[in-house]
Amino acid sequence: MIRVADTGFDEQVLFDQDAVATEILQRPEFQKKMTTTERNYLLGKQFAEREKALGVAPGLLSTCAELELPVFVGAPADGSLFLNSVKLWALARMGKIQYGFDYDLHEDVFESCAYHHWGLFESDAKSFAILILGAACRRTILCSRNRHCRRYSFLRIFVDMTTMCRLFRRR
Repeated sequence: MIRVADTGFDEQVLFDQDAVATEILQRPEFQKKMTTTERNYLLGKQFAEREKALGVAPGLLSTCAELELPVFVGAPADGSLFLNSVKLWALARMGKIQYGFDYDLHEDVFESCAYHHWGLFESDAKSFAILILGAACRRTILCSRNRHCRRYSFLRIFVDMTTMCRLFRRR
């Protein structure tokens, strides 16, 4: 039995999650440098295919992908998806596989700032909403650059990859 954030589950769930992450990260569309919004869009497309095949209601990332809503991850290296990427990166470094996935963190921060600028100065509403997956560091970045931060509502949602993994095990 494994305990993560007050949730108990069999360790096989983590192994299944790793298998799913490894499979997805090796797909051709992931073999390039990208922002977390692009990664999450591509993940959402993958999840949508699997949800449809299993007859499961659309989840968060698949819905965001369908609506083309950008989804950032505040700390992309903090999680099991990135640990699986490190495994694949190491295998590629040893010459055992081809692997090209990487995060473009500079572009990621720039993109989040661009949305912030658009919301504050160019949108009709002069406001915007942000969905943050994971740590609150994106909120810190946004608020530190804007004395008007109180105008914005931040919603922090933890997406449990183990729940997503249960969908993939039934595949």
